Amino acid sequence: MKRQLQQRQRVWTAALVVLAAMLWPAIGWSQTITPSAYWKHQVVFPDDSFCARGISRDSARWVKFTILLDPYDPNVVYFQDSRKYVFHYNFAVENLDPFVGMTSQQFNAVTLSAQNQQAVLGTVVLPPLDRDSQPAFQEYGIQFVRQEPYDREEIKRMFELVKANVQAPADVQAFYFPTYEQQAVAQTNRDWFEAQGIPLGSTGQWANGNICYSQGWALGTLKFFPAGTVADAYQDGSLGPADILLTDGIPAELPFLAGIISLVPSTPNSHVAILARTQTVPFV
Repeated sequence: MKRQLQQRQRVWTAALVVLAAMLWPAIGWSQTITPSAYWKHQVVFPDDSFCARGISRDSARWVKFTILLDPYDPNVVYFQDSRKYVFHYNFAVENLDPFVGMTSQQFNAVTLSAQNQQAVLGTVVLPPLDRDSQPAFQEYGIQFVRQEPYDREEIKRMFELVKANVQAPADVQAFYFPTYEQQAVAQTNRDWFEAQGIPLGSTGQWANGNICYSQGWALGTLKFFPAGTVADAYQDGSLGPADILLTDGIPAELPFLAGIISLVPSTPNSHVAILARTQTVPFV
């Protein structure tokens, strides 16, 4: 009798473990997002209806996304209608419950910094289309935005999550397009990423020459500053709003300038590129 009781206890314990495993996602991530016509969980390569157009037919296109963190399910991607919402912020404060009512400073504090981070921001960058509206390249890029670098395991997990939610033919290659803040980790771990099936790339691989992100003209003194020193140079006055910046990378934010020239490829979906077009600041 005692042995039978012990066996029954073991069976019940095993059943409870299985039940807990089945219910854990619902228990662990109890928060849900109010449905909206301006987000969805998957996009289609090469020309999704949520895709924002570049400044010309031969420029890259993009769809921005948000991954919410605990207490929301971090395995769900929210792709935003990037035709209507150019910035992550404008989309989030109108369509994602935890950010409704936030100021841009509050939103940046919980998305662009590792401390108290509530969401991951990123972009799927799509290749230009040819004259027949077909992709010029059978590939696309995935980016993640944060002021501090993500470690390689974080990038791998998020990259695979986003890739799994881009509907594309089997022969289409997904690349990791690291932003300026993520470049150091990406280059240091290039071989590791390649071994994980995550090749590194940039929009430069789709370009036939120089790229214009914001059309226009400007007069000013051309000054070179490494990307990591631009903020300090602007603060101490050695770089000013009447100057044209020549730099070796484009960080998430730049101060107002007369013009911007980058020695490495950027993307037309970056805050710098979008603001440059809004402010009619030439950027190449």
